[in-house]
Amino acid sequence: MTTTATPDRTEVGNYFVATYPPFSVWTQDAVTARAVSAPAGQPIDSRALMPSHPERRFEDEIAGLGVEGVLDVGEDRLALTRDGLLRVDSLLPRFFRPEHRAVRYT
Repeated sequence: MTTTATPDRTEVGNYFVATYPPFSVWTQDAVTARAVSAPAGQPIDSRALMPSHPERRFEDEIAGLGVEGVLDVGEDRLALTRDGLLRVDSLLPRFFRPEHRAVRYT
């Protein structure tokens, strides 16, 4: 029979420490007083901010996901299917740089 020892002291990694205020200060009045309105105008097309368009850079990977049936490719959008959402962690490495594809991050 194996037992797990309980640490007597708190050490690094024992607890997650949140840096945001406790929920008790998140009242409607406090949130309203600190809220910042979104800027007026048209939304920014984030594709214009990128050095290269992901749909071109990852054209082969996107096509492969479509063939596998885990990605619906539309004219102006990409959407994972239910199966794709369930497998998303295993699908991501194909978008990594080659030197990072064999590294396990979990």
